[in-house]
Amino acid sequence: MAFSVAVLAAAGFAQTETARISGTVADAAGAAVAGATVKARDLGTGREVSATTNGEGFYSILSLQPGRYQIEVTQSSFKTTQQEVTLAVAQNATANFTLEAGEVSETVTVTIDIPQVDTGTSALGEVIGGREAVELPLNGRNVLELARLTPGVTQGVPAGFATGVSGNAETYRGRNTGGAALSVNGQRTQANNFLLDGVDNNESLVNTINVFPSAEAVQEFRVQTSVATAEFGRGGGAIINSVVKSGRNDFYGSAFLFIRNDNLDARPTFNNTRNEFRRGQYGGSLGGPIWKNKVFFFGNYEGLRQFLPLNQETATVPTARMRTGDFSELLGAPGRPNGGQLFDILTGQPIAGNRIDQLPGNRMNPVALRYLQAFPLPNRPGIFSNYVTTRNETLDQDTYDIRIDSNLNSKNQIFGRYSYGMFDQTTSSRLPDLPAGFGSGTNPIRTRGAVVGLNTALSPSLFNEFRIQVNRIRYGYTPPFFDQTISADLGIPNANRDANLGGGALIGGYNGQLEYTGDFGPYLVPQTTYQIVDSMSYITGNHTFKFGGTILRRDVALYRPNRGKGYFFLIGNSDPTQCGGAPATGWEQADLLIGFVCNYQIGPPFGTVGTRNWENALFVQDDWRVTNKLTLNLGLRYEYFTNPTEMYGRQANFDINTGRLIVADGSGDSLTETDTNNFGPRLGFAYDLTGDGKTVIRGGYGLFYFLDRGGIDNQLAQNPPYSGFSQFNYGDGVRITLSGRAPNGTLDSRLATGPLPIGSVDSVNLNNPQNVSVLAWLPDNKTSNIHQYNFQVQHQLTSNTAISVGYVGTTGRNMILYYNLNGRIVQDGTQVACPRPLVNGLCYPSLNGPARVRDDLGKSQYDSLQIQLERRFSEGWQYRVAYTLSKTKDNGEGAFDSVGDTNINFIEPFSRSRVDFPHVFSFESVYDLPFGRGRKYGSDMPKALDAIIGGWQVNGIYRLQSGQPFDVRRNGVLVDLNGDPYTGNEDLYLNRSAFSEAPAGRFGTLKRNGLRGPIANQLNMGLTKNFAWGELFKIQFRTEFFNLFNTPQLTPPNTDLGNTDPVFGFGTIRSTYGFTNRQIQFGLRLEF
Repeated sequence: MAFSVAVLAAAGFAQTETARISGTVADAAGAAVAGATVKARDLGTGREVSATTNGEGFYSILSLQPGRYQIEVTQSSFKTTQQEVTLAVAQNATANFTLEAGEVSETVTVTIDIPQVDTGTSALGEVIGGREAVELPLNGRNVLELARLTPGVTQGVPAGFATGVSGNAETYRGRNTGGAALSVNGQRTQANNFLLDGVDNNESLVNTINVFPSAEAVQEFRVQTSVATAEFGRGGGAIINSVVKSGRNDFYGSAFLFIRNDNLDARPTFNNTRNEFRRGQYGGSLGGPIWKNKVFFFGNYEGLRQFLPLNQETATVPTARMRTGDFSELLGAPGRPNGGQLFDILTGQPIAGNRIDQLPGNRMNPVALRYLQAFPLPNRPGIFSNYVTTRNETLDQDTYDIRIDSNLNSKNQIFGRYSYGMFDQTTSSRLPDLPAGFGSGTNPIRTRGAVVGLNTALSPSLFNEFRIQVNRIRYGYTPPFFDQTISADLGIPNANRDANLGGGALIGGYNGQLEYTGDFGPYLVPQTTYQIVDSMSYITGNHTFKFGGTILRRDVALYRPNRGKGYFFLIGNSDPTQCGGAPATGWEQADLLIGFVCNYQIGPPFGTVGTRNWENALFVQDDWRVTNKLTLNLGLRYEYFTNPTEMYGRQANFDINTGRLIVADGSGDSLTETDTNNFGPRLGFAYDLTGDGKTVIRGGYGLFYFLDRGGIDNQLAQNPPYSGFSQFNYGDGVRITLSGRAPNGTLDSRLATGPLPIGSVDSVNLNNPQNVSVLAWLPDNKTSNIHQYNFQVQHQLTSNTAISVGYVGTTGRNMILYYNLNGRIVQDGTQVACPRPLVNGLCYPSLNGPARVRDDLGKSQYDSLQIQLERRFSEGWQYRVAYTLSKTKDNGEGAFDSVGDTNINFIEPFSRSRVDFPHVFSFESVYDLPFGRGRKYGSDMPKALDAIIGGWQVNGIYRLQSGQPFDVRRNGVLVDLNGDPYTGNEDLYLNRSAFSEAPAGRFGTLKRNGLRGPIANQLNMGLTKNFAWGELFKIQFRTEFFNLFNTPQLTPPNTDLGNTDPVFGFGTIRSTYGFTNRQIQFGLRLEF
């Protein structure tokens, strides 16, 4: 043939979002063509960048914005060759040209695009395009949901902390579809690194996303899941690199409106009725030239207004008789110890007829009685789960982005972007007159981000990319009934002692015999990130070097009155063994009336600190084209992460060896050692097996580090004497009721008329802290690190379809875990050893509270087979099929999603992880039906007929996944498994007779996460009708079905062995994951 062009999508990703294209130019005999001019022209902006081939015929064009380009190759005595290619975010494409002899004035046009087989990279990942973001049926238009179509990527723990389903202030954005929760290759959801336009886009404390990209604003994003090059770091899971659209020489944009309500939605599986629901999502975008070929703009806006009923919930509330002191209903109740008989704390004798109201001497605490009477009456039979309710959530959201790009000249390109987000979410209380239900209250979030980038061609072989940014996120929490003095009105002291401490004190035990009420109080966390990123690329021979680094500072302020309203911790399930042998009646509600709480925790009504840390890095990367078939990816990254310091030294660390609180020595003292050994090598290869770019074998290894700060609860600035709380325990003789304090050691709650202790963390004895809770960061903790490795074969089946099959594994080490060194010991040999002699079974008896330790003993292991079949959009059809077969093990979840009892000194055994999903299958498709004008069938049909049967599109996303791992614990201890745990019935999922409480002195035989919930599968579909409006406009009418077949997305069953309710009790499944009933949405979208 006279000419040929081989275009190979090859290795190389930059922390910045730009792409590059390189390759060779040869003549028909295969000889290198030196001095040829290769010009890349951006078809959107007209920007042109040129390079000249060297003596080996090699060229490279760097720092190209993602988009569509025309590549033109010219040389005297050869015909001009042109080809259009699409460059993705952070891509390094290879285009090899073979020129045909002839006149330069003659032009040869190549019509093929870049093949999907990557012949030069060991990195694994996926590019999600803007078309998918706007065309696929995404509930809430959350574009990050598309990342979960990549092999090895799940949501993590369903309804876990990172999903925001429970209304967590940090993570609730996009909670109806899992927010930004991504568990990649078995890693924690906080192990990812989010980038936007080449700069950091991470929140600091829980490591979620900062600026949430809008579907209309995203040009595309890349999800890198395994062995990214050395340019990337700060993430052991995925690198999610997004790009905001830029303007171009023609005007383009969109406007959209999506609406839905409950009229067409399915009734949630376990609800008796369909609750009111309203949602409107609207906005638009506009881009174009300010100065043609020179300056361009793009802007977008998106708003959301939503009123949403949450899942049906149950709570245990006092019955009509119990709220008067009559507990006779407990007698003979199934599963109750001692036949439901209650005992008098004062005498130790059975209470006749369980009638506390008839005990002589007017024994009932009047404040506790008023508290029980503030609960609503039951609305269903029984003593457990006897109140059914549905909470409501309102959400107001406004976001926008503005971007300006300028081609200063052929060597310099500059851009700037500003992003803003406003999110206000309010969830009603679970109870009508008391604050209750996790996530109840208001969570405001504000995000801002500004970045400026400059790309400079210093020479044809030397290129520099510079970014500078400031971004800010501020989130917080305002409790329900914040404007009311709920506790004070009931007579509960201390709770409402400050204008910022409205609502109710936290009151509860194990939440089985009485619903928890109250909260820890409000908080506010403003964070600001300052960052400079610079990298330089240099090409010499067959090597493409890239080196650079980042300087990043985070300022994080914490306002949090920790337990400022007080926390009355009840004797769990009224079981004396759960409170050091403290006498109990046998029922938590009765304990409130004639007994005492297990402990009382109280902190100061204020507390503001400001922390600072640095996240700096250097890297060098060499992509070495050893031969035409073999490419090596060699790199090294060094990361320097400092632990937080406080601007005035207001933080302290608990020394587990001496039992002392060590106060920071000024603003530069982190009280810990900085891990200076964070070297991350990257080694990989890619081998073009057949030499035609259609089959590649690749493999790689990389060591990645990530930060895991553990949320607001786990900061040293929360320690006494600057924050924290004091704790007063029954076991130390302290006697606390809701009304006040009784003399030490008494058993008569009628004497509880004294003031409750306030506690004073600022005057704590640093050498012998007493009655406080403390946090210890072990000074020599290492940075959490993940070893990633893969081996894959990828093959091009057709010009637009490719398949990949491979092994992907990760090994996690130095993962952060937390344990209570002052907790009770369940089984000798399972506890973390105390570094000092025990006193009365406690490591630090004077604390009278937990000694929470942050340790780096965590580990994980993930092994998988990952398969993907992908067809890029061609002839009206695009699809992506992915399947992952995997096994995940670890020894704990860290700060979030843990199910262990924090009152136990224990580290979970290395076993099945909560994010272990052996089988995950997904399929997505965008399909233009082949009927109508311009399509395969009826391309010349009349316009009137085309308006009816032409322009239709069918889109869908299907996902199938193994059930959620879980286990059964009684009072925090794994139970014994004595037989087949499953009944085969999804209503009564577990066989109660197969479980029994483990005897004292050991953990049960049931393995951690040894059970698995029902399989989850869901199909979302969209049906779109496209209308042409003139020559420039396209109008879409869209109908989208989320969970089309209304398949119940069942949660794991109730695991409370003490709950004998026949409908909501142990082993039953009576709830689905939130927002998963079938919903139907209508949309109207204008595009031009």
